[in-house]
Amino acid sequence: MKRYHCALIGVSALLVSGFVWAIQPGGVSKPTPRIRVTTGSATVRQTPIKVTPTPMTAAALEKHVMPSGLPPNRNNLLSIVYNGYRRSSLEPCGCVSHKLGGIDREASMIESITSAGLPMIKLEAGGYVRDLAGQSAAFRTATKYLLGALAALDYDVFNVGATDIEIGREFLENSLGDKKDRLISANIVDPVTSAPLFSPYRILEVKLRSGEIIKIGVTGITRSRVTIGFPESVPKSYTVSDPVAALRKVMPELEKKCDIIILLAYMNREALVSDVLAKLGEDAKLDIAIAGEFSGVRNDIENANGIRLVTAGFEGRQTGHMVLEMRDGKISQAFLKLVEIEQSIPPRPDISRFISNYLMELVKSNSSTTAPEKSS
Repeated sequence: MKRYHCALIGVSALLVSGFVWAIQPGGVSKPTPRIRVTTGSATVRQTPIKVTPTPMTAAALEKHVMPSGLPPNRNNLLSIVYNGYRRSSLEPCGCVSHKLGGIDREASMIESITSAGLPMIKLEAGGYVRDLAGQSAAFRTATKYLLGALAALDYDVFNVGATDIEIGREFLENSLGDKKDRLISANIVDPVTSAPLFSPYRILEVKLRSGEIIKIGVTGITRSRVTIGFPESVPKSYTVSDPVAALRKVMPELEKKCDIIILLAYMNREALVSDVLAKLGEDAKLDIAIAGEFSGVRNDIENANGIRLVTAGFEGRQTGHMVLEMRDGKISQAFLKLVEIEQSIPPRPDISRFISNYLMELVKSNSSTTAPEKSS
């Protein structure tokens, strides 16, 4: 209710002074120089109010990012931070009433979980590249800096989605640098040999506070891309194979080597259930499935034939945080919070540089393309 009340105050101010102010929840008022406004025969001095969000304290931030109901004993807890459908977005959204996002604020969220003493893995379910980004210099630049930031945040696995592969394997690998081996896909293959273009899975080892070692297998799939504006005669450097057949090949290997198995899928939740999990049937030896393609904000864990199914956020405005309680290498309980990346989360300066460098390159690029030609 407070948020809408603030919005009404902003509208009232607009009627009085002719100015629009962005009112953000949890903000503090700071005076700015007075502006003289003439109304009829009277001259009125009006002081616009600039509202900025009050930074969260460390304690408030921890409360904001942690799921509710966690057991007080954290010795057997494992944290999974995950996302998808970022669409080349590394800045906050342009919303007026409730601005969300910013890769540097997500970095502070991750740092808060680390400070709380939880061992963690970080997963990208696909869609970090905006559709048709390869045809836009601005989106290519944004994607380059986004992937650079995610690499700096030490994301463990990057599932390659249908929109991601369109920008090219070389671009993805160059953007991730020494983290390029973390790209995975079980069903993106060479169109001639049918050999996988990426590793079909990655195995992570995590040590709990209790000292127990958990081996986590992570595999990934994608739906086929809906072709728009590309002639069928244009040869492709990849093919998207049947995801069910690809998983049936991978799952026996992971089952032998891992305690738990996580599927990253660039598909929406409904399609993942009907087109993949239902068809796998008893072959679905999965513990967790993360749907990376956005189809609505979902802050719940769905039971899909014994598989814990969750959905990622939208354009970096939300980040998933699942906490598992482990017992003898198995999941005994799971807790979830889809964390909104509020502007009151203090940004992490070392990650903010990716945003500032992106904006500087964008300005430089625009300046060079609009500069007048010199006469000879």
